[in-house]
Amino acid sequence: MIKINRKVAMMRIEHFGFPQKTLCMFVLLFVVAITGCKSGPSYSRKKQSVILITLDTTRADRLGVYGNTAGLTPFLDEYSKKCTVFNRCDADVPLTLPSHTSIMSGYLPIHHGVRVNVEMAVPDSVPLLASDFKRAGYETGAFVSSSVLLKRYGLNRGFDLYDQSFYNSLKRGHQKAIAKDTLSKALIWLRARKGPYFCWIHLYDPHVPYEPPEPFGSRYKKDPYDGEIAYMDSQLGAFWKSLSASVDTNKLLTVICGDHGESLGEHGELDHGIFLYQSTMHVPFMIHEPGQREGRKINTRTGLIDVAPTIREETGLTAVAAVDGQSLVPLMKGKEVRKRAFLLESMNGLMTYGWAPLYGLLEGNFKYIRAPRPELYNLAEDPLEEHNLISSMPGKADELKLTMSNMMESIKTEEAESPKNMASKEELKQLASLGYLGGTFSSDTVSNRDPKDYIFLVKPIIEANILVAGGEEKKAQVLLKDIAEKDPDNPFILFLQGQAYQRTNSDKAMDFWKRAIKLDRTYQMAWTELVVTLMNEGRNDEAAKVAEQGLESCSDRLGVLHLAIAEQAFIEEKETPQAVLGRIGEVLELNPDLGRAYMLRGLVYFKSGRPKQARAYLTEVWNHSTLEEVNRWKNDKALKLAFDMQEKALQKKR
Repeated sequence: MIKINRKVAMMRIEHFGFPQKTLCMFVLLFVVAITGCKSGPSYSRKKQSVILITLDTTRADRLGVYGNTAGLTPFLDEYSKKCTVFNRCDADVPLTLPSHTSIMSGYLPIHHGVRVNVEMAVPDSVPLLASDFKRAGYETGAFVSSSVLLKRYGLNRGFDLYDQSFYNSLKRGHQKAIAKDTLSKALIWLRARKGPYFCWIHLYDPHVPYEPPEPFGSRYKKDPYDGEIAYMDSQLGAFWKSLSASVDTNKLLTVICGDHGESLGEHGELDHGIFLYQSTMHVPFMIHEPGQREGRKINTRTGLIDVAPTIREETGLTAVAAVDGQSLVPLMKGKEVRKRAFLLESMNGLMTYGWAPLYGLLEGNFKYIRAPRPELYNLAEDPLEEHNLISSMPGKADELKLTMSNMMESIKTEEAESPKNMASKEELKQLASLGYLGGTFSSDTVSNRDPKDYIFLVKPIIEANILVAGGEEKKAQVLLKDIAEKDPDNPFILFLQGQAYQRTNSDKAMDFWKRAIKLDRTYQMAWTELVVTLMNEGRNDEAAKVAEQGLESCSDRLGVLHLAIAEQAFIEEKETPQAVLGRIGEVLELNPDLGRAYMLRGLVYFKSGRPKQARAYLTEVWNHSTLEEVNRWKNDKALKLAFDMQEKALQKKR
């Protein structure tokens, strides 16, 4: 603090002949200027640089700071000694995209609307940290490691740089980066920053399949998940050492948290995404404040929805009024905060498998899970959740159930968007091998199938999908028949059976999809596969009629239903070329990667006498389609003429 001797200042200014009143005003303005009094938006109080590191699929109990004695995480354990460590932090959803949306917004999934991976994007109305920082004049950079978090899903909003350079759009299926590669890119960006910045780094390593690089692969051959955790920690340590050589990391606000955990067979779940048990919900969470030298541990229950409001207060960003979480800054200063209940959810069982959705409530030491067969646990006495108290404590269960219902009714639900440039049909199929089977059911679908009764089917379902992707359809058909006997009349299983027959017996495949649609009219992917198969067989008129029926019941995220109608309009010549081009434009708005739409646009231009434009779009087909697809379209009677016209035009040009 600079001290001002008012008398001396007045005498020195009077020496220059200023009036007394003017002198007083001058001194006042001088004092204000040098003491740093500020006005304007609340975020201008501080310009504190922030690094947020999210550890995908990381169980809290694998870190030494949370009690693990295997020595897997020496860097995080040491770093935590000068952090505030939250011992009882839980994710609100055990899936990557929904959980990161909660981290970045402070909203619960029921509020921000992103309930599953791959098929939903963050609504523009949901406030995100990066946008807040961008408005406050910060530089913003993100470095993600999985195609589940690509730009198309909406978390890129507000970032100057959203690095997803590991992703190749010409490749199919899920893609990821290892920690070393992601951290090296982040390090280059951080070293080049001069002003305040917000940097998000996402590491994906502990996710299935567990394939830790050497020497961790050999060292943890029997426990590859632990090997992934150890590898990730080693890379974080190397990254932090390199960063500290050029940046005073002690002056940073650093937040490290998991997005969800991993069930390594507990309760019959092999990984995560369906159940709400602590193995997938309890996550690490630690914060280092600028200048903090000593660590502290906090046992008050917290949630990942508290990350965004805490960062906002720490950096002086304007608070979001409707946020579901709360700032933990008072708690970090030793003050009490209001006691809360925390909502949990998993819609994945419903939207992927056709089983009942799960909702949970954490309040104090108790956890209540709403399911066809509800559950109640006292986590203080039963941390592994082995003893369901629903029968012995019905009053407590009813109390928590009522609290849950009231909380859910009080929260406004945003309508999640379909991703822009979303995953293709082929990508969705290959993502199935990682358990990302692609949501296909409406959230309004009612199911009385308790996931506890069917969780044992997840492994064979994924195995069947791998067999189909590998061309071993007959083995998949046998496996899926056995699954269908154990979970009869499930539209999802019928859908998978259709996929297993798609290449070898299209009529049988379509019969399975029709049966699935009969059970669930909202089943978007079943409608899509049915229409695609009809189109591929040249049954365009039938495909268009089925597409029109489908659009009465479901949305069209992949654009295929709209394409079938546009294609039939082209074939029948009942609409002008301009009208058909308008339809194709709508299709590409829905799905910019739909190769057949580019083909149709090229054909319309050819038929309209505009070969130059036509060739451009027909060339574009190859960037969005497989060789098998293009050859099939070239042999289609309705489409072959235009391809012949293209070939003649190319020969003439030569």
